Parts: sequence; C-alpha cells; structure tokens
Amino acid sequence: MSYVRLLSAESRLSEFDEDNAKEMERKKLSTLSKSIVEPNVFKKGLEKIGKSWNGLYVYLKMNLDSKHLRSIRGIEAFNQIVDLDISNNEINSLKPLSNLKHLFKLDASHNLLTTMFDFEPPANIMYVNYSNNQLTKIDNLKSHKYLHTLILDNNLISKIENFNSNPSLKV
Repeated sequence: MSYVRLLSAESRLSEFDEDNAKEMERKKLSTLSKSIVEPNVFKKGLEKIGKSWNGLYVYLKMNLDSKHLRSIRGIEAFNQIVDLDISNNEINSLKPLSNLKHLFKLDASHNLLTTMFDFEPPANIMYVNYSNNQLTKIDNLKSHKYLHTLILDNNLISKIENFNSNPSLKV
C-alpha cells in the first residue's frame, strides 16, 4: 500500500514538473512574441502610395506610432519606405533599419534608444527625431551631409559636440 502512495506522489511530482515546464515555455514564447513583430502590424502601418525610383508604385510611408513594439525586426522587407514613424514604443535598437536605403525621415522619439545610429543609415537621410530616449552622446555626423534636422530633446546628453562636422544641420 505504501508503494502505491509513493507511486502516486511520484505521479503528482511528475505532473508538477510538467506543469512547470509548460508554464516556463509559455513565458518564453510570450517574451519572444513581444520581440518579433507580426507582419500585419507593419502592413497596417503602411500609408501613402507613390512611385519608387524604378517607376513601380510602392508604399512610401509607414506609421507604427504607439504600437507597443519592442523590436522592429522584419521591417527590412519594406525597403522602399522613405518616411518612418516608430515613435512611442519600447524599441532599443534600430539595426533592422539598415536595409531601408531610401529613408529620408525617421521619427524614433519616445523609445528606449541609447545609441543614435546603431544601424547603417542611408546617406541621404534628412530628418531624424530622437527626442525622449536615453541617448548619452552625439555621434559624429560628418557622413550625414544631407541631414538638416536632428531633434535630441529630453535625452541624457551631457556634452554637446560633433555638430560642426555637418554644416547643413540645424541646431
């Protein structure tokens, strides 16, 4: 009879371990799903159709303002975007933007960014809003000769330098 009780206790322990494993897996998937953006989020943010450099009609603007995004991984597929609003999210990296070679305007305000250009921005980017992030320094802006507006309000920048490297930039 004690053997049956022992088996029963092992069985409950096994069920407990299985429940714990399922709960841990659910938490992992929940965390992962928050870092991977559903393609529909990007598609719903598409606005303004126009002609691309090669004459095709494409979406030129994407608005992802206040979508509770932690990541923009997957945005690389929308490489014709020229105007991107990813403000009011929880994004901490812009690396996926490296493929957006036609980007002229970027609003990345109200996020968790600590680095200005942690991606390879296009040479012709003209407007960038990094306000209300966690930036601590200003990167060298010499290679961004077309950048004329850079908004850095409400960051953690303590020393202002590197602005002289870009004569077209409005401070």
